[in-house]
Amino acid sequence: MNLAVSELSIPVPWGEIRGKVWGPDHGRRVLCLHGWADNCGTFNTLLPLLPKDFRYIAVDLAGHGRSSHRPPGVLYAFPSYVMDVRRVVDGM
Repeated sequence: MNLAVSELSIPVPWGEIRGKVWGPDHGRRVLCLHGWADNCGTFNTLLPLLPKDFRYIAVDLAGHGRSSHRPPGVLYAFPSYVMDVRRVVDGM
C-alpha cells in the first residue's frame, strides 16, 4: 500500500514541532510517538502495513528529527514531552 504523506508543523513557544501525516483527512486519527533516541521516520516502514482508512500523525518530539530544540537550559524531561503531545493534539 502506498499512502500519501504530508508534512506537519505545529507552532510552539520555542519554534515548531514537525512531523508527517499519512492517510485520508476523514480517517480516525492515530497519534504515533517515537522512542527516546528516535524520530518520526521510524514509522515509514510500519505504516504501509497498517489499515489504510486511518489518519496517522507521527511527530518528531522536541529536539528530535526536524523539530526545534528546546531553549538552552530547558530540560528534556518526561513532563515536558507530555505538554508537547498536548500541544500537538490541540494543534491538529
